[in-house]
Amino acid sequence: MLEGLEIGLHPDMEMRERCALESVDIPEGQIHDFNTFACANMKSKGMSGDCSSGRRMSKPSISPTLVGLFEALADPTRLRLINLIRSGEVCVCFFVEVLGEPQPKISRHLAYLRRNEIVEDRREGKWMHYRISASLPEEAGRILETLSETFESDPLFVRDLAALDRLSCSTRVSSTLRRAPRPNKNRR
Repeated sequence: MLEGLEIGLHPDMEMRERCALESVDIPEGQIHDFNTFACANMKSKGMSGDCSSGRRMSKPSISPTLVGLFEALADPTRLRLINLIRSGEVCVCFFVEVLGEPQPKISRHLAYLRRNEIVEDRREGKWMHYRISASLPEEAGRILETLSETFESDPLFVRDLAALDRLSCSTRVSSTLRRAPRPNKNRR
């Protein structure tokens, strides 16, 4: 349907001039841009709009917080981190051990989550702890709650949580984890 898309109109052309052009039938597939298409579409349906006002029609905006959340959720490593953090505060060294990924990769993904205000961090000596952000917007919190239900039924996420629980309680752990503070499931 959009074959032959042309971006031929000058960007400074007033909207009413664009709409005037659109009052003539546009051959199939010769849609010039979003505004001329929208204007022609409105006219074809007998609708009135701001075609004559000279204002550009704008595309709807989405909350930057939600965009950041969904971008963060688009990565498997970050999903696994969120799964491990959702029950409480966890030290980076436990993420490294459970996920079997290098510490720089884990830290990079945690920094991404922190920049998008999904997680908060806390330093305790040389140890960094992460938890779900207390200031997470309500709609983002609801999305994470729904995601938690999915985590509980997915074998990989269930296995990750089981590994974290085993490491938290075990006395037979690597020398790094032996000195590390245990995950705090009460702190949020």
